[in-house]
Parts: sequence; structure tokens; C-alpha cells
Amino acid sequence: MRILQISIALLAFSFVVSFFAAPVSAQEAKIRLGVGIVKVRSNGCVASLWALDLLPKVIVDNGIKSHLSDAISPSQINTKLMAAVVQGQLQAVESLIGQGVDIDAKSPKHECTALIWAITFKRRKIFERLLNAGADVNLTDGAGRTPLMMAALTGSLSIAQSLIGAGADVNMTQTGGVNEIGRTALLYAATKDENVNLLRLLVEKGALIDAVYEHGNSALIEAAKGGQLENVRYLLSAGANREVKNNAGESAIDTARSRRQQEVVEFLTNY
Repeated sequence: MRILQISIALLAFSFVVSFFAAPVSAQEAKIRLGVGIVKVRSNGCVASLWALDLLPKVIVDNGIKSHLSDAISPSQINTKLMAAVVQGQLQAVESLIGQGVDIDAKSPKHECTALIWAITFKRRKIFERLLNAGADVNLTDGAGRTPLMMAALTGSLSIAQSLIGAGADVNMTQTGGVNEIGRTALLYAATKDENVNLLRLLVEKGALIDAVYEHGNSALIEAAKGGQLENVRYLLSAGANREVKNNAGESAIDTARSRRQQEVVEFLTNY
């Protein structure tokens, strides 16, 4: 995920540089950047990027407009239901469900769903309506991300609780994505600031605490890497193995040292 974040930043920078070479209005520059960001690569639903809160609101807003207007092809907001969800139109969602639309319809290629969009933008009432209408809580996007993984990314405890209550599998692993194969909801939750309550929920519901993804990082290593001290503290108290090493041969404390996360290093040294 960190590599993807860096790639996004570099792409954004390249867009800014190109604007100096070919002057355009500030508004046009924002629109172009909003369009460009969402075309980075085929890496599942772009909702997973927007859920990280890395991009300014104006860029996300322009990205939404680009998908709704089909300026992006293929659009990742390609059904009336998805459009209503993204725009927060509860009455329209109710009407469409009443008309019998396919709640689990996916966008072409990237495979976004209405439920994933509802979680991304924390549309709680719309999310509950989709859930009550029978939305598949384990239906993945094109990179294998589940709705529960999206809830973990956004730190949405109540949504995660509802998903698990409706049968979401806490140990489903991601099947695709850039440097993401094998990720679980717990691995995503560990990267979010002060996300202890969501981590606790997942562990109590049976999440494998020492599960690793393709680079060998466990939830503890992910939390240590990002300097998430409270997450590190909780995971250790819940029984996470501090001796797990990733593919680079680094344990949680090694990773914290290499990332200069001094608070985490001091805590792990004295634990």
C-alpha cells in the first residue's frame, strides 16, 4: 500500500509539472488531476484509494464527476444505484431497490459495488439499507478487497460490526492489488491511526492475529511501520508474536527502527 501511495504522489507531481509547460486555469488543472488520479492503474475499485483520505476533497469530487459523466472509461460508478450511493441520495437508493435493481452489480474491470461505495463515503443509512436488502457482504472488488477490508481502511467500527453480524468473513485474504496479495481486514486496520476498537473487534471475532501478506508483514509489523503505537500496544496485549519477520528479515522492532518510529522502538524495547 505504501508503494501505491508513493506512486500516486509521483503521478500527481507529474501532472502539476505538465501544467507549467501548458498553462491552464486553476479549475481546469484540478479537473485534469481528478481525472488522472483515478486512471493510475487497474488496481481494483478506486474507492480503496479514496478511502485512505490522501487526496484533497476537490480531487475526489472531480473524480466522482468524471466517473458519473463517463469521462473515465470504463466508469467505476456505472449504475444508477452506485451513482445514488456516491451522491448520498437515500430516497433514490430506496426507489431503485424497490424497482428490483441488482444490488450486487459490479462496474466493468475494477468491479466496484454499491456496498463498497457506501462504506468508502461512510453513508451509514444507505449502507444499512443495502445490507437489509441483501447485499453480499463478502463480494470483492477487482483486486479482491472485501467490504470489511474497506471498513478497516476507513476505521468504521460500526460498519464493521454490521458486516460481521451479517456474515462477513474476518479472515478473507486479498487476491490481487499492487503489493497487497494476502492482506486481511486486520492487516488494513493495523495501518489506521488509533484503530484499537476495530482491531479488538476483528480479533475477538476470530481474525488471525499473526496472518501475513505477500511481503511477510503481520499486523504488528504494519502498525510498527506506520508508527501506530496504540495499535502496536493492543496487538501485543492480544497475543501478537513480536518475533515474526517479514521477507526482508525484519521484525516489528526492526521495521520501526528502519522507519525511525522512535516511540514504537522505545515501547517494543521495554515491553
